[in-house]
Amino acid sequence: MAQYNDFEVRAYTWQEMHELCKALAAQMQAIQLVNPVIVGIARGGFFPALVLAHELGCRDLFTMSVRTTATEDIRSKRSDPKIYGLNDLPVVDKNVLLVDDVTNTGTTLQLARERLQDLGPKEIITICPVWDTVNELSDKPLTKCAADYFIDTVHAWARFPWEIAT
Repeated sequence: MAQYNDFEVRAYTWQEMHELCKALAAQMQAIQLVNPVIVGIARGGFFPALVLAHELGCRDLFTMSVRTTATEDIRSKRSDPKIYGLNDLPVVDKNVLLVDDVTNTGTTLQLARERLQDLGPKEIITICPVWDTVNELSDKPLTKCAADYFIDTVHAWARFPWEIAT
């Protein structure tokens, strides 16, 4: 793992992310989810959502934006959450896969789930390829993942190949 200032950074490759997303798709196939609508959380959830859509043969792929950090910096301070692109998502009575690239505190997934729930889906399943266990309030790692399904666990900042490296 690399260091950036005082933070551990785990850099993922395109191939690693593709494999993690394929593993998530296999989990979704195992639970026999019928005709899901995939909603990727912008920006990081775009790639995992796209791979899942292809792997699951799902054409119903949409995005919404949830912004909970003040800047793009590693371990940026949190800002008041803002959601965009939610109003016309066709999720009424549908099974929804809500996808992001990584979860840590769960704030983004929780807020997105709550707002999607207002649109009347049958079920919402949250999935992320990566769970970052760094606890900003304690030296002890987080012990419960906010996503319903995840594959990899890291105790570091996750850097993805679609991000600009600094």
